[in-house]
Amino acid sequence: MKTILVGLGTTLRSDDGLGLAAVQRWQERYGGQHPEIAVELLECPGLELLPLLSGHDRAILVDAVQAPAVAGVLRLREEDLSSFSSGAASAHGWGVAETLALARSLPARSNPVEIDIIGLPVLSIKPGPLDAAAAEALLGQAVLAIEAELSKQVVSEPQTP
Repeated sequence: MKTILVGLGTTLRSDDGLGLAAVQRWQERYGGQHPEIAVELLECPGLELLPLLSGHDRAILVDAVQAPAVAGVLRLREEDLSSFSSGAASAHGWGVAETLALARSLPARSNPVEIDIIGLPVLSIKPGPLDAAAAEALLGQAVLAIEAELSKQVVSEPQTP
C-alpha cells in the first residue's frame, strides 16, 4: 500500500500551523523507520493537494480543525470534515473538505485514495507564528497518533511467505 503523509496549515496564523509542526516532529522522530512513506508539507495547499494524492492508495492528512470543545487529537474520516467547518473562509483557499469533494466528483479512478485525517483543535488563529511551547502536549499526541495510523497499515498488510 503506497501511503502519503501530508501536513497542512499555514505558519502565518498561529495554531493553523499545527499540522505542519506535527508532521515535521513525526519525521524527526520516526521518519527514518518508515522510508516507504512519502511525506509532504503543504502551506496553504488548496487544489495543490490533488496531484499529491495521485498514485497513492492511502493519505493521512494532518491539519488544524475548528473544534473548540475538544482538547486532544481527533481521528477523522473524510466524511467528518464538514462537521468542523467554522463557516469562515479557509486560509488554504479551497478548504480540505472542498478539495476532497472535488476529487471524488471527478471521473472514477481505478484506485481511489483512502483518506484518514488527524485533526488538531485550534485555540487561536490570530496572525503570527505557532506557540510551540503552548502546543507541546498536543504536538506530542499528534506524533503518536500519526505513528499509530501508520502502524495499523503495517499490521494490516498481508505477509508474503
